[in-house]
Order: sequence, then structure tokens, then C-alpha cells
Amino acid sequence: NVSALSKAVKTQRHTTPSVGDSGRVVLDIRKAAAATVEFSGADLGLQAGKRASTKSSPKTVLAGESGINVDRRIRNASVPIGTAVDDVANVSEELTLERFDSSSAAKYFMPRRPAWSFELSSGRLHHREVEGFKKWLEDVREFIAERGGYPPAFEQNLQVWRQLWRVLERCDVAVMVLDARHPLLHLPPALVYHVSRTLKKPLVLVLNKLDAVDPGDAALWASCLQQTIPGVSGIVGYSKEDLDRSRFGDLPVGKEALIEACHR
Repeated sequence: NVSALSKAVKTQRHTTPSVGDSGRVVLDIRKAAAATVEFSGADLGLQAGKRASTKSSPKTVLAGESGINVDRRIRNASVPIGTAVDDVANVSEELTLERFDSSSAAKYFMPRRPAWSFELSSGRLHHREVEGFKKWLEDVREFIAERGGYPPAFEQNLQVWRQLWRVLERCDVAVMVLDARHPLLHLPPALVYHVSRTLKKPLVLVLNKLDAVDPGDAALWASCLQQTIPGVSGIVGYSKEDLDRSRFGDLPVGKEALIEACHR
């Protein structure tokens, strides 16, 4: 496969600023966008009637990105550094604690395991899970069509969800590892809701890679997450590098701190 960077280098000559406007590049893809939907069922792997992915191995299967969006990013990447890019197709969404929604609406963004019991045969349970997962994929497809824009990637292999369901059901405490540089990128509201509301289990957050952030920022993130995210029973920090733990204030750091948080 040819990387996006390689493609960007090849298209460099098509995006070089003109003499009359050397400080700005306009990438006008409105004509293409008018003829091509930003995403489609085929692009996302959600064609009508397509079977839900139930591969035997828990290998991640993500939706494909639309061709026009890939082309747009390739052209943007080929613009010389320091040159402003006027991209009318770019849409950004702010990721903040204020916008973090772990209410009941979040549960629809994660497939739920159908009701089951030990008396249920494995074949019947498999059928229920497949049918429930197919229904969830249909709901996702409808939501995408109503919402518009480009949706985030989501897991489409039922085996991955099955592993997650069973692990969370059997565990006593759920631990989520977050990148300390921006914890919200790895904190799905749907998973928070499932652990804290549906399963009613303790949730411990680990701010990883503390060596890559300022200690004060890490401590502030921990405080804000503890106050804002419902159902969080504890927050600890971790790094494989040796750190001066006293610099992180009230944020406990290390393996011992994690074990203690899980046994509270």
C-alpha cells in the first residue's frame, strides 16, 4: 500500500502556491463533494444486507474512510510547511470535559450483550448475540445518515465486543489506561456508562506516560476527571521512567498506587 505521505509528495506540484498568492493555498473540493457523499454505506463497510462481522479471532475491524476525505488530507499534507491552508471541508469538534456525555444516551454507542443465562445453549446465545449486534449496526447506520458528517471509527467485529463483554462481566474492577497528554481521547463515554451504570462496577483511570507531561498538568487533569466523570472510583498516574512522585501533588503514582486504588 502507498502511504498518504508518498501520495502527498507525488501531488506536491498540484498544490504549490501560485506567484500571486505565495502565502495561501486554497483546496477547493466543493465540486467533488457535491458529486460524492463524504461517507457512504460502502465506504463504512455497512452496506445494506451485509453480514455482521463475526470472525473467529478477535481482530479489529474498523470502518473504511471515504475516498474523498483521504484525498483531501493528502492534498493538505502536501502543502509546504508555513503555508496557510483554506480547507472549506474541514470540520473539527471540540473534545472537552464540558462536552463529555456519559448519560443514558451514551449507551447507544456501544452494543449491549443480550440477556442470557447459564441454562441457555451456546448455539442459542451465539444467535442472540449475532442478531443483537446486527441490529446495533443498523442503528449506527441510521444515526450516521441522520447526523451527517464523517463518523468516528468503531469496532465492527463481534468477537472483539464479545471479549470485552465477558472481561468486564468477570472483573471486580475495571481499569482504563489513558494517555496523560490528552486523556479524553481514550475515554469513551459509552464504556464509562457501561461499567459504572450498567455493570455498577468500580472504575479506575490510569494516566499513562507521565514523563511526557508537566506534573502540574497531570495533577490538574486527575482532579478535573475525578470531579467531572461519574463513576470514577480512583485515578492514578504511571510511567516506565523514574519520576519524582512528590511533584505530582495529590496524584498517586506507580504500581503500588494502582493496586491500592483497585482494592478500595
